[in-house]
Amino acid sequence: MQPRTLTYNALELRPAKNSIAICQGDQVVTITLDQLHQFTSDLCILAASMREDMRNPLEDE
Repeated sequence: MQPRTLTYNALELRPAKNSIAICQGDQVVTITLDQLHQFTSDLCILAASMREDMRNPLEDE
């Protein structure tokens, strides 16, 4: 399967050699696959923490 460009609203994700380019207009940020893996891991941990913080306090009773 060939990598393809993905578009989310105004952001484009473009495959590059051992990295991904995140583009918005003429701005481009390139992150390596290792950085992407760490970022997504951290994002999942943050999201889980936020869900825990938003729990209904009455659920514990």
